Amino acid sequence: MRREVSLRDEFLPLVGSPVGSFSGEGVFVGYGITAPECAWDDYAGVDVRGKVAVALRHEPFVKDDGATAWLGKRLTRHATFESKARVAAEHGAVGLVVVPDLASYPRGAEPARMPGRRFWLSLDPTDLDAGMVDSEELTAGNVSPADMVESIHYARQGPDLSRRLAIPSVFLGAGAYEPLLDPAAEERAIEKARGPRSRPLEGARISATVAIEASSVATANVVGRLPGSDPVLARENVVIGAHYDHMGIDAAGRIWHGADDNASGTAAILELAAALGSAPPKRSIVFVAFGAEEVMLLGSFHFVARPTVPLESIVAMVNLDMIGRGGEEDLRASPKEGARANQVFVSGIDSSPALTGLLAKANEGIDLEITPNESMADRSDQAAFYVAGIPIVFLNTGEHGDYHRVTDTADRLNYAKATRVARLALRCARSLADLPERLPFVDVLKKSEAWAGKSRKEVFLQGDSTPFLERPDL
Repeated sequence: MRREVSLRDEFLPLVGSPVGSFSGEGVFVGYGITAPECAWDDYAGVDVRGKVAVALRHEPFVKDDGATAWLGKRLTRHATFESKARVAAEHGAVGLVVVPDLASYPRGAEPARMPGRRFWLSLDPTDLDAGMVDSEELTAGNVSPADMVESIHYARQGPDLSRRLAIPSVFLGAGAYEPLLDPAAEERAIEKARGPRSRPLEGARISATVAIEASSVATANVVGRLPGSDPVLARENVVIGAHYDHMGIDAAGRIWHGADDNASGTAAILELAAALGSAPPKRSIVFVAFGAEEVMLLGSFHFVARPTVPLESIVAMVNLDMIGRGGEEDLRASPKEGARANQVFVSGIDSSPALTGLLAKANEGIDLEITPNESMADRSDQAAFYVAGIPIVFLNTGEHGDYHRVTDTADRLNYAKATRVARLALRCARSLADLPERLPFVDVLKKSEAWAGKSRKEVFLQGDSTPFLERPDL
């Protein structure tokens, strides 16, 4: 029986798939993982040379809270599309087909009942409609700060996205995979066996063509500098940033307003500029409204690659992204990444030893509930500065049910809370700018196994960042 599938509704090319075609016998390879350190090999006992590997998304034994039996806290790098494609290619496969596992859906929903377009795998941001899955699905599989490197690195290659995955790769949604296998049944069989259950898909031949047409859009960072008051320290700079871009408008004219993400942060840096301008601190302040944050942080990485002030003069970076939400409703919508009414998440505290005390002092009288949250450290523009070896402070009030939806509107904001977070950022930035000595930088991620001994330069800074790469100290 011949079965053709339709683009978007039933299948999507994985972002970064090489352009090209593949055809071959289908082989189910479990989760598509070869991980000796986890005593797991989905390719043991099957031959995929010249064939098409069919793999479940994520990795074995994912728990209800998103953790895995392997790591205990979060998914490993083996869950990423990059890893699955690389391992399939290493075993001789000519193509990769990824199908959903149970963790790909809201709790209690079976894959066969869910449309394939629910997956955030398209290059078109307007696919993020009311049928979008919840926020943890957007980041499942490659969310840790050390594991963000593939996404940023390949996004920064420019419009040629064909260098990300090792072989042509596609994702099959509901309705498309049923002639091949039942992913839910395969997953349960693996869980019952507590080991791989790979096998040839008898009589199945899979053919696909991947063709990705990239388009270019011009954008810009908006930068202003407030000179410091100290004749010596004014040569150094503290960066205060927030991205001003969002998801845009679709063909039907629907607007993704982005009130929290990130009009809240953009408004805050304007207020901070006015407040600091009335009484400049000792060091200079560089205010940056970043473009293209929603496209893999391109604006901030461009700034770091081509800064408007000497990069070595930047002593710290304070970033504000989504600072106007939190509360019971948001926690119900996003129990893992939502914030309480008085809570603000802070990432980067460990990037310099003095930041914990500095933030506590800045919070006196504001009395926000400061919660360190390093799982957010890679997900906004401060990441580019961390890569450059600059201490960072990222303020965020958590995710919510309006995240990346048309319902992120101004009437949903908690203006009083946003004001308090902005005041915290103001005090923090002023303290950083008035310190007698610049803060030392701590590379928290350097001990991570995911870095595999590579420098930040080797892992992150490629593509169009030649001037940055010439710095020998990175």
